[in-house]
Amino acid sequence: MIKMRHGLQKRAGRFRREKSGAIAIEFAFIFPLLIVVYLGVVEIGNALAASRKVTLLTGTVADIISQYDEISKSDLDKIFLATTEILRPFSADSSNLRIEVFSITVDDEDAQVESWPGKVSNGGNCGNSNAPAPVVPANLLADKGSIIVAKVCYGYQSVLHHFFSGATSFNEIFYIRPRHVDAVSWQSG
Repeated sequence: MIKMRHGLQKRAGRFRREKSGAIAIEFAFIFPLLIVVYLGVVEIGNALAASRKVTLLTGTVADIISQYDEISKSDLDKIFLATTEILRPFSADSSNLRIEVFSITVDDEDAQVESWPGKVSNGGNCGNSNAPAPVVPANLLADKGSIIVAKVCYGYQSVLHHFFSGATSFNEIFYIRPRHVDAVSWQSG
């Protein structure tokens, strides 16, 4: 025990007498780089998680709607409200999340037509609110029936937004056929 204590005191004395400080200087140069790398890894992880949650949200909205036989605006508002919980822990309010749903059918001239009263959305500010319905790939549409289209835009704000300006938006579109009927009908009121 005494020998070990004497050895530690000897090393501590050498450390105090060392004047070059090379290790401290190297650490001072490397430490900021290590912090930047760490914060970058955290930020990339958060952005990937937010992107994945937007994909999950889009598919969930379309899937829930496809299970209805007829739907109304109040039904859709409830679905929009419930599905925003999927984005947790990321904030999902009208300033950064826009959910739009469409029911697309084919008319007699093989043109795509919106069968509901236009697009129905949660009124969010992300993306272009005047954008038309997405064009459904022709091989997805049948002579009878429809396709439910869910379109989600999420404005992701970095946890490091104090240092970096600009927001990233994640956009997803999901197509699904109604499950029980040829076309989910619109219920007024």
